[in-house]
Amino acid sequence: MNKRPKAQIVKFSPLRLRKNLEDGEFALLTWSSRNGYPRITVFTENKNKTETFDFNRMISAPFDYTTLNSFIEMFETVINGEKDKSYKLDCFNMKYVNNERTDEKYLQASVTIGKNKNGIVFLAVVEEGKPKIAFDLNYTTFFKVYKDNEPVTDAGELSCLYAKGYIRTLKKIVGIRMVEETVNQQSLAATNPASTTAPVNKSSNVDANGIDPDDLF
Repeated sequence: MNKRPKAQIVKFSPLRLRKNLEDGEFALLTWSSRNGYPRITVFTENKNKTETFDFNRMISAPFDYTTLNSFIEMFETVINGEKDKSYKLDCFNMKYVNNERTDEKYLQASVTIGKNKNGIVFLAVVEEGKPKIAFDLNYTTFFKVYKDNEPVTDAGELSCLYAKGYIRTLKKIVGIRMVEETVNQQSLAATNPASTTAPVNKSSNVDANGIDPDDLF
């Protein structure tokens, strides 16, 4: 059996989405790559980072780069499509027992990109037994959009405009990361041919031993 590799995380910092919750709490959606694989992660509530990290409030869905690019196509289809439509992608991973990889797969999380009846584009990452949170794509209060010198007030139009910028940013970052991963693998192969085995994604239901919680934010 294969032991779990040490986590190497690269954050896609410009792509955070925030959802305000009750009592001043908020949820956070982020993108990153872990051990060479892209992933989307939701922290279902904000907690002081000095506290013991609780994996039960984290949802993470792993991708490979080809599947992520196909998801980007779904994203663009939703943005340009009709209201009240969506795509959902189930993301599976290998199950670990006592930190050893088994041959069994399990559903780690489902990712949904959709447009609601008001034309607002949303993104959700759902794992069984954890809070279901939809993140609306829209401008923050630091920006105001005008068209022909008149403020744009339609929520659906604003959401689609922002979503186009969001997905364009994701595409650029993904393209850069694909090149970097290729270069890294070539360099690794040149220096240590025995170490080029593809890394394995980490599942979201293990403890934090050996993982720095700061790397998760």
